[in-house]
Amino acid sequence: MGDFTKIQNSQKIIFNLKSLAFFMRSYILNFEIKLRIVLFSCNSKKDRF
Repeated sequence: MGDFTKIQNSQKIIFNLKSLAFFMRSYILNFEIKLRIVLFSCNSKKDRF
């Protein structure tokens, strides 16, 4: 029984890490897109003046 619960716990931890990694990846991707939009708008403003 003890070994089985250990395996279940490790599977839970792995699943949590995978979902956390997915969340972090999407968060970083969104942040990168926002950053590029900000940089692009700053560059276009610089070109106008």
